[in-house]
Amino acid sequence: MILMRVKLILVIISLLLLTGCMTENPPQIIGGPNRFMDVLPRLVDDEEYEPIPIPFTVLYRVAMAERAMYEPTDGTYLGMWLRDGLEKRPFESSVGKKHAVYVEEMRLGEEVPVMWLLQCIAALATPLFIIHPPEVLGRVIGTDVDVPVENKIIYLAQRLGAFNLPMFVAFYPTNHGLTAAEYTLLFRYARSMFMAYAPMVSFVWVAPSHQSTSSNPFFPGHDAVDWVAVQLMAERDGEGFSIDIIEDLEPFYMAFQARHPIMLLPVGVSHWSRADFIFRINEAGDEITHVYDTIRLAFPRVRMIVYGDGFGIGSQDDFSITSDPELREIYSRVINHEHFLSTIERDASTSPRWVRSVFNGYYFDGKVYVDVQTIERELLITTPGNIFEIDGRSFVEISYIEERAIHIDPVHQVIFINILN
Repeated sequence: MILMRVKLILVIISLLLLTGCMTENPPQIIGGPNRFMDVLPRLVDDEEYEPIPIPFTVLYRVAMAERAMYEPTDGTYLGMWLRDGLEKRPFESSVGKKHAVYVEEMRLGEEVPVMWLLQCIAALATPLFIIHPPEVLGRVIGTDVDVPVENKIIYLAQRLGAFNLPMFVAFYPTNHGLTAAEYTLLFRYARSMFMAYAPMVSFVWVAPSHQSTSSNPFFPGHDAVDWVAVQLMAERDGEGFSIDIIEDLEPFYMAFQARHPIMLLPVGVSHWSRADFIFRINEAGDEITHVYDTIRLAFPRVRMIVYGDGFGIGSQDDFSITSDPELREIYSRVINHEHFLSTIERDASTSPRWVRSVFNGYYFDGKVYVDVQTIERELLITTPGNIFEIDGRSFVEISYIEERAIHIDPVHQVIFINILN
């Protein structure tokens, strides 16, 4: 019975928001009570009503945080991993928005795909190279000379550096067959050679899984990495998606957000699987919308999303959005938001940045609360007002946080605290 009332309350909130109680960019609430939240108890005229705490994500803004190479001040780059044979400009015309980054795979020792690179330049897009180990150990394609892998790395760095353009390189992402010690040593060597011969290349470490942290033995060290990346592909079976992309992203995000910008390389949602041979376009479209919207609102240091359009073609699952007009239209609507960026920012600088708190806030009985640990450990300010306990933890109601700019997105359950105001 209580759950039914809670669902009714949430429906009423949604209806109020849709009818104009909240805009997409909600006004700031500086100190003082949140008037919108205050109306909720008045909607409930039931002596048996028992409020329950509803968790909210908390984001706070920090001053003059250092940015990694090509990390944008705000927003998320759009990236695409197209199927072979698909060209960039017709694709962008079909979705109505330019993409900042495109992906190409190659093996160490192969010649740089110059024609593909020139297409990127013509489309004003930034290339992202996935560098896999050589297929034939110690051989440079097109020559009769066996050379060490280290020399191949130097050769590749020199070739890419000669273009004198911004690029991303994800070095040896998976299935490299190396031990942790071998891998980290080679990664760090590659990073140093690229710094010498291709200083405009931003280096990307692709994590073995979403559970990876900086203590993972394959992590080459913060000083050797510009960006960190993780692959999140939601396959399908008769029961639903194989993973919850947002749920799997969260621990990886929290492990790295303080030190590095994060990219999804790639992300994908299956709309058809050989598990049951059923097309599920609407479900895939809803999930794509959910993933991009949630990242936009609640994961501020996910700075690049590369969609894996070329994944699953001819295999178990089909992740492609270009193969289905309806999915393409859904994707087009999702990326149309100004948060999603079409051009790489080249200037290196420091700037304010939104950070996702380790601790949840809560909406409870008509008021919004922030964890005391968020205030003392993350915002570094004195705990104001009275302490309120929820599930054994200490919280402060936001109206007591004086002279701090706060606004709330109740639809997506996010609390924003701008401590720079």
